[in-house]
Amino acid sequence: RRTCGKAAEESARQLRELAQDLGQEVDVKVEEGDLLDHLSEAAGEATLVAAGQRLRAGGGEGIGSGVEQLLRKIRCPILLAPARYVGPERVVVAYGGKELGATALAMGAQAARTLGLPLEVFTAADAEVRGHLAHRARGQLGDSAPTATFAGHEGDPGTRILEHCTRRDLLIMGAYGHSRLYRAVLGSVTNQVIHQARWPVLLSGRPASA
Repeated sequence: RRTCGKAAEESARQLRELAQDLGQEVDVKVEEGDLLDHLSEAAGEATLVAAGQRLRAGGGEGIGSGVEQLLRKIRCPILLAPARYVGPERVVVAYGGKELGATALAMGAQAARTLGLPLEVFTAADAEVRGHLAHRARGQLGDSAPTATFAGHEGDPGTRILEHCTRRDLLIMGAYGHSRLYRAVLGSVTNQVIHQARWPVLLSGRPASA
């Protein structure tokens, strides 16, 4: 997790060239030290933190694990990119109906509008609970996503989310809730998904009291 002088400078150069090719302006900083510490400090003024393979711990192609520490240090949304980026064709919101559900739905509706993509709300519960959650989600979405669809399966939430999504999805989900019990349950689902996902994952961040 430590930057290396020449490698960092080369990465910065490539990033500047990419931004120039895309017609974008970018402020590139190269600093020595722990990457998570620098990200946590910079995130204080950020509205979104984007991270990729640098924060992944261990082998494989997953996108999660160094982010676990970052999740506990910052409150703004975090966009996690997989090793191989594929443009999304659908926005999927993993919805549990509590705590950060409304935030994730709002972010999903905005992302779908901005990207011109369909929005799907996914829940992992039995049929009766899914119907209740779909009704609640429709109420929270209001007129922001009138064409949103709803899907779900009964079973373990993390497993069902991973089975449902594909590389062509942008998945939006909450990171932690207020209560200790809810934080433990949702946190475990979040950790499972970010470790194994092969698609972009946008974590909606934490409320101030979490």
